[in-house]
Amino acid sequence: MKKEVATIGDVKFPIGVKLAIIIGFIVLVSLGAVTILNSHFVGQDVKITAENQNLSINTSNASIVEDKFSTVRSNVFQLLDLLSVATGGRTSAFAKQAEVFFL
Repeated sequence: MKKEVATIGDVKFPIGVKLAIIIGFIVLVSLGAVTILNSHFVGQDVKITAENQNLSINTSNASIVEDKFSTVRSNVFQLLDLLSVATGGRTSAFAKQAEVFFL
């Protein structure tokens, strides 16, 4: 039996190449993980921001509509009061003028 002695030219896979492959793999895995986590959390943040903006817009629009309904209701009650106070009911000139004013 002969013992074989390895020479410098007989190295099949140098340790530098192994180290470069391992470091490259670690970098790719960590870069992928950071990208996935970033897109997940940014997506959630965008969703929450959009929901908050929709809520504030809806609240503002509801307040405007409520004010308009209140104004219409007030005007209708004022017209009804004028018509009931006017002498002669709906046929009097004052009642007709009040109706025209509120149209």
